[in-house]
Amino acid sequence: MTEYNGSQTTYSNELLSEQMRNLQKEFREFKKETKMEIRELEQDVEVARRLAESADNSMIYVKESVGKMEAMMTSFINVVNAQNEKIDEFINSDKRRDAKKEFVVSVLQVVSGIAIALIGFWASGRIG
Repeated sequence: MTEYNGSQTTYSNELLSEQMRNLQKEFREFKKETKMEIRELEQDVEVARRLAESADNSMIYVKESVGKMEAMMTSFINVVNAQNEKIDEFINSDKRRDAKKEFVVSVLQVVSGIAIALIGFWASGRIG
């Protein structure tokens, strides 16, 4: 049979109690550190969420700005095209005027040639 040794049991109980207190203390410290880490992670998640929201807002702004720029460029191109058409009309109208002048000059040259020929025939007596 085993003998009951009260002092060893008391020592073992005290040792176990000390170990339990140490383990409880370590557990509370670990829990506290874990809560702090969780708070830090939550803060990091919040910062990331804000950055993502800011990026989304920036992308919306960029998209709107690009849309406005496209509209402005389309308007600018339309104005330039209209000016080019007016310039072409002006140039073409000058060419038409020049062609008309050249035609009138050619007609006058032909008419004057005929008139000179008739005067020459009349002066030489071929026409009576």
